[in-house]
Amino acid sequence: MAEEKGFKTLDEQIGILRQHNIMVSNETSAKTILEFDNYYCVVNGYKDPFLDRIADPKGDHYKSDTTLEQIWALFLFDRDLRRVLLSPLLLIEHHVATTIAYEFSRQYGHHDDSYLIPENFDHNPEKAINVTATIAKLRKDIDDHHNDEHIAHYQRDHQYIPLWVLVNIVSFGQMSKFYVNMKQADRNSVARHFNAGEKVLGSFLSVLSLFRNQCAHDSRTYSYKTRCAIRETPLHRSLSLPRNKESKCTIGLNDILAVLICTRILCGRSTAEKTVQDLDSLLSTLKSELATVSIGDVTTRMGLPDNWQEVCSS
Repeated sequence: MAEEKGFKTLDEQIGILRQHNIMVSNETSAKTILEFDNYYCVVNGYKDPFLDRIADPKGDHYKSDTTLEQIWALFLFDRDLRRVLLSPLLLIEHHVATTIAYEFSRQYGHHDDSYLIPENFDHNPEKAINVTATIAKLRKDIDDHHNDEHIAHYQRDHQYIPLWVLVNIVSFGQMSKFYVNMKQADRNSVARHFNAGEKVLGSFLSVLSLFRNQCAHDSRTYSYKTRCAIRETPLHRSLSLPRNKESKCTIGLNDILAVLICTRILCGRSTAEKTVQDLDSLLSTLKSELATVSIGDVTTRMGLPDNWQEVCSS
């Protein structure tokens, strides 16, 4: 049975830090960090680069000269990273939802029965369960938001809810599933708006919706890896990314680099350049605040190669 983690006062928490070889030179500052940002979120969430895996392969012994302030700096970097990434992610979410609503409504009409019947989705038997689940979730979204101003207006005055209204209350993850369950011809119509193949776009949406959730829920993002992966693109080749024995990229498929690649392809050069500039600035600030670990330790965990800024060059 795992050791019970009972309540610890701020003084006790500082004692634990020192036991694990974390330097605390200013207890007042340390207590402020622990009080407002939480031991679990800061230390447990961002300890990995600072752990001494040579001296203690499985324990929580930290590298020499590790300070609470350095761990906190990584925590703050990640918080700002989520803000930087959320901007293009929200832009992509809105553009994709709008495009799906446009193409689907153009093909099947604007009444809500167009997106609430299986016949208008992929007929592949392997997708039957997913199509049913997608429709059920749309019905639930309508029911859960029946008092929302726009939903209530259309139900009261028109007795239907167009998809272009509904997409404003549907999550990015749900719209991603909606897209994947559309007929292939309809997926192609949507993908053409983004100059991408329909399977490539589908892989983008699966990964991006998960990163969007990480950012929106204030979860650790810099080292986050999704279980699914985006499909390789010409950008992967132009960046000369490392590959395994099967000639598949080992980075840029389910990490921060993957988000930057998707941003470049779906949002264009201008938005990608702004995102890269903002991220580069955050990394420069973090670099100046680290002593125990290098900025390379952080960028490696992010899936960023030395030439990651070139994602905007192609």
